[in-house]
Amino acid sequence: MRYASTALQMVGQCLFAVGLALVLFSVVRSDGKVLNPIHMAGSSAALLVITVICWAMLLGFGWLLTVGKWRRHRGLKRVVMMILLMLAPLLAIISLLPETAPKWIGAACSALIALFASLVADRLVPKERD
Repeated sequence: MRYASTALQMVGQCLFAVGLALVLFSVVRSDGKVLNPIHMAGSSAALLVITVICWAMLLGFGWLLTVGKWRRHRGLKRVVMMILLMLAPLLAIISLLPETAPKWIGAACSALIALFASLVADRLVPKERD
């Protein structure tokens, strides 16, 4: 019985992770428009449901990370902080670089932003004591 409960929890966590990844993908692909319920309400009921599901998933993830059982996972907090610090500069690089720029310039800028975000996240989220 314990194995079934553990397996069910693992399946639930996997489904939540896949759902969160889909929500984040749809938010990035739509430039954040999927999170605007006023804009989506005028379109159709299906888009409004997608907006509500996206908000529920993001709020659920935030609750798990700050109040729920994931609050003790410092590595997860560090990764989330790093992603949040990287998101806006990466979107700026993607949108501001001209089409004629070599690909290695974008890759080098992305790597520098990732390095900076990693350093800042390590400073903001304290390491666990052994």
